[in-house]
Amino acid sequence: MTQSVGDSPVDNGTYNLLQALVSKLEAIEAYGRYQQDDGGQIFGQLISQERQQAEQLLTALRQRLGSGVGISEREKTLVG
Repeated sequence: MTQSVGDSPVDNGTYNLLQALVSKLEAIEAYGRYQQDDGGQIFGQLISQERQQAEQLLTALRQRLGSGVGISEREKTLVG
């Protein structure tokens, strides 16, 4: 059974996936700025790694939401 906190439309696992994805996307954005500033190759490599991990998180999130896991009963009734 999944647990939602309070009136949250998603459970903790789904929330964690969302937050991890946001963190990855923010890192990609920051590394892009850093790469422009000094042209460092390391930032290009980090961007590539972060993109791969972001894609993994997005896939997991889509699967979770597609299966209905992680969505509160209240939200399920509103959506369909």
